[in-house]
Amino acid sequence: MLQRLITGATGLVGRHLLFESLKELLLEGRTLRIFVLLRGSATATAQVRLQTLLDGPRPDYLKPFSTEQLMRHVVCLSGSLNDANLVLQWAGHLDPTQELTVLHSAGSVTLYSHEASEQELYQTNYQGTFNLIHALNGFKFKFCFISTAFSAGIRTGLIANELLETPRKHFRNPYERIKAKIENDLDTYCRSRNLELQILRPSIICGRLIDPELYYTSKYDVIYGGAKFFWQVAKANPEASIRLWARPDAGMNIIPVDYVAKGIIRASRQDVKEVNLVHSRCVPHTVSIGTIMRESGFVNFELVPLMPQGLNKFEKLYYRVVHQALGPYISCPAAEFDASVLRSLLPEIPEPDVKGSFPALIAHAVKNDFYDLQKIETAGKALAADAGSVPR
Repeated sequence: MLQRLITGATGLVGRHLLFESLKELLLEGRTLRIFVLLRGSATATAQVRLQTLLDGPRPDYLKPFSTEQLMRHVVCLSGSLNDANLVLQWAGHLDPTQELTVLHSAGSVTLYSHEASEQELYQTNYQGTFNLIHALNGFKFKFCFISTAFSAGIRTGLIANELLETPRKHFRNPYERIKAKIENDLDTYCRSRNLELQILRPSIICGRLIDPELYYTSKYDVIYGGAKFFWQVAKANPEASIRLWARPDAGMNIIPVDYVAKGIIRASRQDVKEVNLVHSRCVPHTVSIGTIMRESGFVNFELVPLMPQGLNKFEKLYYRVVHQALGPYISCPAAEFDASVLRSLLPEIPEPDVKGSFPALIAHAVKNDFYDLQKIETAGKALAADAGSVPR
């Protein structure tokens, strides 16, 4: 029997990996044992957090099942990536004689470059990943590491799926650099122990575009974080104006979370080592940024090809806070990603129309006041995201 261990199940990608796994088991008849590694909090146990997740919004295909029914098919292992005794969580649960696939999506996503961010990324993403894989010593497993398409670093032209043998030197931030280091060091580790490794690299993730409820996302960061900033400013200062530095000839590679999750599940059953979980075409900045501004109610804006001078107070706030995280992605030269491997894995699913759906994606976030489900800490106590937060 196949065993599947999912980390980061409360994250946007992780929860959709859990949804897809339950779909395989309950609707497609696959023989599967599902485990999630989930830490408790000061106010809720890991089991309560899992129940909160399954009580919340889920794809329509799981709505015929009660939360109690879904919970019966998921084994919750209480623990954190950095637990010194993580190996003890497997005892009595994971069977070392059965096939095991690890879908490792847990980790920190902070796009800032200051020292505190780098320390957090190294401890959570790098050390946590290797603590996890060391704790699985004694199992024969396939390790599927959910990285990022931007571990390729700053490049132009078409970015291939195969990056492990390619020098990567120029990164926008520590997040990309540490992801690339994890990939390379995992490759060395798994080769030396004859373990199967798979590197899966999503680009910028947006809400669902395949499975209803369409446009749903549990997490408002990156592009949504930028939209939230402009939405908040526009509500408080309708007269605000801003000049945004962005490359007019470039764009953002954006991919819906349900498409990503389906790609990860399908890839995990195939013998392919590196996969770009990306769209075949970027959404031009002129489209994505213009849509974000209009849907957020920020009407007085201009896209400019160079960093503007003589900043007004709103521009100073934007460049001091938001641009530090998002600026390196919208001011870089144009590049595209090779999506051919992903398309070969999902031939029956049409590639989602992200560009055409982008206004609806942002409008859905605005309609829901950027209500961040991933910041709900306890069952029955829905805590909205801090009104003053910006993308990390």
